[in-house]
Amino acid sequence: MRSYLDFEKPVAEIEAKIDELRALETGDSGPAIAAELNYPMGVALDGAGNLFIADFGNARIREVLFCGDSVVDAGEQCDDGAANGTAASCCTSTCTYQLPSTPCSGGSCDGSGVCVATTTSTTDSTTTTTLASCGPAPQAGCQPAAAMRASRLLGNGKLSWRWASSARVALNDFGSPPTTTGYLLCVYDRSGLRQGAQMPAGRRCGRRPCWKRLGAVGFKYGDEAGTPDGLTRALLEAGGAGRGKIRVKGWGANLRAPALPLTTPVRVQLRRSDGSTCWEATYSTAIRNDATGFRAKSDR
Repeated sequence: MRSYLDFEKPVAEIEAKIDELRALETGDSGPAIAAELNYPMGVALDGAGNLFIADFGNARIREVLFCGDSVVDAGEQCDDGAANGTAASCCTSTCTYQLPSTPCSGGSCDGSGVCVATTTSTTDSTTTTTLASCGPAPQAGCQPAAAMRASRLLGNGKLSWRWASSARVALNDFGSPPTTTGYLLCVYDRSGLRQGAQMPAGRRCGRRPCWKRLGAVGFKYGDEAGTPDGLTRALLEAGGAGRGKIRVKGWGANLRAPALPLTTPVRVQLRRSDGSTCWEATYSTAIRNDATGFRAKSDR
């Protein structure tokens, strides 16, 4: 379809024609079935299976993004691929978060794309349901920090954890946080679990993904709102012994900080939600440990 303007026509007719042409450019960032193309000339797939349309009349190439391809695209809140819309996912078939309390495998959705497992315990004649996250005891088999190379700071409504590797950390050890690999930060002291906080996979923070890949280096996480548990920043970097790095920070109203002081030894773990890979540091002594803050360097 070709469209022309005849400047001998009255101004009102010309303006109407301009509005008609503008309407033909609609469809960006919306459902593909609602897009209106102006003289499409060709369709092509790239090596990754992405679909492109040559929109000749609008002088642009349009990419058609698919819900269900396990990639969180612009306009989507989540995308768990074939699991979308099933009990195995808290992502709907239209790539939006399931509503809070929607049943999922082993628990219920929290409204931000995470299936929170539930465990039921019985005391005398009373049954209580508690959220299961880190578990009552530390996980075995985590890579420890290099000697004195992990620091922990907690106080004044803020959290900071810095970790350096004692052995090689490969990029694929981190999984795929932008799509399927969430993370749990777990803090234990002598009395048991004291803090658990999530960084869910595949979420969007405003108009951008919360997780971003840093090429062949690793991943970073940013969520100013600190949803759901107050963690706002994270950096995961691959590298050899002493060069692999993890940084986690948190603050704000959602940060569920434990009551202080802690009872040493304190053990901090970062765990993948989709497997057993984890990293940890142990703090047998503290530089500061009182009612207002905890600060320590990891064991030698």
